[in-house]
Amino acid sequence: MFKSEIIHQKHFYLQLSSPRQEQDENDFFKFLDELLVQNSFTLVIKVEGDKAFGQEAKVKLAKWFKENKDHLEKNCIGFAKISIKQHDHEKESVMQKAFPCPYQVFHTQIEAIKWLENLTCR
Repeated sequence: MFKSEIIHQKHFYLQLSSPRQEQDENDFFKFLDELLVQNSFTLVIKVEGDKAFGQEAKVKLAKWFKENKDHLEKNCIGFAKISIKQHDHEKESVMQKAFPCPYQVFHTQIEAIKWLENLTCR
């Protein structure tokens, strides 16, 4: 299931959870495209469940981030991922270096939002 909401003005929250439906991938990419008109935003994403996107969607996502890196670098204040799984510190380090904006993984939505609020207060 895909869910998106605005937490506060330009703070966006996305959730992908089980059961996943075929439409979830399309809704996810539609949301990403809608971000392209946003200036100065934060993003929180929570992924639950075992079924990940298919290989085609992963390739599309990598392409989307590559094509929109400049917009994200200029407008994304921070990207927070919520994960209840054990952190893979090596993977997190790679993601932090790859993202054009600050990126961090948290266990709770409260921690993630607090971190993003600190970024927006700078």
